[in-house]
Amino acid sequence: MRPPKGTTFPPGLAWLLKKGLYGLKQSGLLRNNEINAFLLSLGFVRSKLDPCLYTRLRNGALTVLGLYVDDVIDFAESDADSDWVMLGKRFDIKDLGDPAKVLGISIEHTEDGFILHQRGTIEELLIDMEMATCRPVSTPMESRVFDDDAAMEQTSLMRRANGSLQWISNCTRPDITAAVNYLARFVARPCEGHWRGVKRILRYLRGTASTGLYFKHGPGISCKWNATIFSDADWSGDTSDAKSVSGAVLVLNGTAIAWASKKQTSVTLSTMEAEYVAAAVAVKDVAWVKQLLVEIGLWTSARSVNLQVDNQSAIKSMENQMTSARSKHINVRYHYIRDVIARGDVIVFYCPTEQQLADILTKPLQRVVFERLREQLRVVRLA
Repeated sequence: MRPPKGTTFPPGLAWLLKKGLYGLKQSGLLRNNEINAFLLSLGFVRSKLDPCLYTRLRNGALTVLGLYVDDVIDFAESDADSDWVMLGKRFDIKDLGDPAKVLGISIEHTEDGFILHQRGTIEELLIDMEMATCRPVSTPMESRVFDDDAAMEQTSLMRRANGSLQWISNCTRPDITAAVNYLARFVARPCEGHWRGVKRILRYLRGTASTGLYFKHGPGISCKWNATIFSDADWSGDTSDAKSVSGAVLVLNGTAIAWASKKQTSVTLSTMEAEYVAAAVAVKDVAWVKQLLVEIGLWTSARSVNLQVDNQSAIKSMENQMTSARSKHINVRYHYIRDVIARGDVIVFYCPTEQQLADILTKPLQRVVFERLREQLRVVRLA
């Protein structure tokens, strides 16, 4: 422990505690400052966008290091770039070898890549909810309409299930995001119909527990990176207040790396307006990801990101900055998308509805369409 100010103590020394002190507000910060200073001395650069991410480019080889409390994961193009030896000299560490599980996310290696999945987390959730032997279903949601108005008695069960489902959805399972986020709106005062909706998601996970995101190996930092945003909206999708539902997914080199399903904050008057708002929100959210890729060195700020939208009227309004009686009322904050398109940061393309990957994030779909979009997102089963 660092001696407090005002005490007389030889410089460069610290106090050795007889008993560990836990819960002090400064403990976590002091530990992080110590690790941060050491990593900087090794030549790493701390990310300005994510303080838990460090990168270093040396002799053309990229090393990326992720820090979570006292857990460290290191990505290097060769073993020679690993810094475990130096870390071991300064801190008491345990090398667990190639990562097999990080923060509840399992890593399954294949011949040409790897799959991120949460089979263990899903199985534990099914046991906790007493649904380990339930009958599987092919889709996570049939409909947004729940006619049962009877209040749910054990609301804590709903909250517990929602927390676990949110974690699974946000990490590796974009195929359940629309259903999970919709039912999350009713966590405070759920009815029995909402609980049946949660149970349907669990039944779907029961049949797809061994499913995850597939990432294909590439040639390394020198590979050609392609990023595409798919944006879609279900106009007036929420019948309770007539607000639309936005869906967006960022696909990097063929695999979804970020996705979202959100109810829009205002009522839109047409499909064009709903698509326009959805695209503006999607581009805003993806800006952080692009800046992070630029900071790491996997992207250049001059390169554009492709935006796929399936509404021609919305595209014309974005590109031409046209104003009409039907669209002049749109909140000025959503015109941000016109600015990024004019700068060349984003190039918008028309995407046929049947190829719109974000459709899976806006509403319930028929099984055939749902499974096709899920496969295109590279959400695949383990071998």
